[in-house]
Amino acid sequence: MHGSRSGRSLPAGRFVAVSSNSVLTSPDGVTWTSGSGIPIGGWTAITYVGVQFVAVATSGSNVAMTSPDGIAWTAQPGLDVRRNWNAVSYGKDVYVAAGDDWMAYSSDAGVSWTENEYFTRKSHSWESISFADDTFVVVNSDTDRRNSPNRVMTSNDGITWTPHDTGIQMNAWQAVTYGAGLFVAVASSGTDRVMTSPSTVPDSSAGQSSQPVETPVQVSASRARRS
Repeated sequence: MHGSRSGRSLPAGRFVAVSSNSVLTSPDGVTWTSGSGIPIGGWTAITYVGVQFVAVATSGSNVAMTSPDGIAWTAQPGLDVRRNWNAVSYGKDVYVAAGDDWMAYSSDAGVSWTENEYFTRKSHSWESISFADDTFVVVNSDTDRRNSPNRVMTSNDGITWTPHDTGIQMNAWQAVTYGAGLFVAVASSGTDRVMTSPSTVPDSSAGQSSQPVETPVQVSASRARRS
């Protein structure tokens, strides 16, 4: 699994966190050091794989940057600065960035990016993306079905996406991650603010089920308890 909207990553014993106009590094998660020469931007998310960090932003003269070590960063002009990029992940040899209305992918380590034209059809606020078990999963926080009918989309390659909507509540889904064989998503609104899905994605015909909470990714919702 690589990335999401957490803004943190960990390669070779070093934590790296991003925020507006800054990058912090730590060897232990306790002591943090601020980086220098960071491209100005509203940095929101970071991911790491192999020998490369990639971070994305919601604002700035460049909204993508890369680093081999989390300390020295290079601004990359390939990602469209007119978009708000909320999340980034890696899988199947591509980096995938998710944002308001748009998705984009890079096959050259975050240097050049190609926007996915599918996402020009509807307004979406793609907030978080996760990759595991050969599947990308992205979640949407826009609660207006007229603008954003799809709560979840999945992809096997980061380029071609399949929407999933049947049975998913119109919540503001904010984050998705993976562990113990399940994708888990959480929302900031709605009655059931947690949903889970097994990582194996059946064929699209499974989305026609009449069960109360089910999609092609077999989502189950749970009600979060407040203490």
